[in-house]
Amino acid sequence: MTITIKDAQYCYPSQPRKMVLNISSWSVAEGEKTFLHGPSGGGKSTLLNVLSGLIQTTGSVSVFGQSLNEMSVRHRDKFRAENIGFVFQQFNLISYLDAIDNIKLASAFGSSQGGETLEREIKSLLADLNISVDEWSEPARNLSIGQQQRIAIARALINKPQLLIADEPTSSLDQVNRDIFMSLLMSIVKEHKITLLLVSHDMSLSTHFNSVVSLNEINLVGKQS
Repeated sequence: MTITIKDAQYCYPSQPRKMVLNISSWSVAEGEKTFLHGPSGGGKSTLLNVLSGLIQTTGSVSVFGQSLNEMSVRHRDKFRAENIGFVFQQFNLISYLDAIDNIKLASAFGSSQGGETLEREIKSLLADLNISVDEWSEPARNLSIGQQQRIAIARALINKPQLLIADEPTSSLDQVNRDIFMSLLMSIVKEHKITLLLVSHDMSLSTHFNSVVSLNEINLVGKQS
């Protein structure tokens, strides 16, 4: 299994009596494409942060057979960089860096090759994601929201992660670029045998996935509400 969760519970430190996640058992098979949906504020982003090792729960959370709960912070950071790609809702680009340098920065934490090979891969991804050459050297802050999001997507893919986690990755894209992105994403996932977990409110995207899960199906907090 790529993801295995058992008896995982999480409360925000500021609200220790208000449980956000309560998952007794959930797993995602290796190579599976899972579409996760649920209401706003229902804990979807929190779950993704748990799976990427950014926050910890009680119970057991394992990714590729490795227990995130038993790793040090440094070990989790290294494990995430080498195995997990993450497309954030807020992009988290460095505003003064251009597209290529933002992606190079992500590759520095992973195991991607450097030099000309890396440069070619970055430019190929940017072209495939319909970002024009003129925009490659623009600081991220000068680009549109949609352009920034596509750069964030390329950044998540550059290390060819075994697990790709995407939190509303098409929310700022128009229909044309959304379709381009989904086509590219599915092609890369298939080619590199990546396990994909995508969260979105756009149920039309669910047709691309072989597993569609409502958070309320697995989160006991959601079932109680």
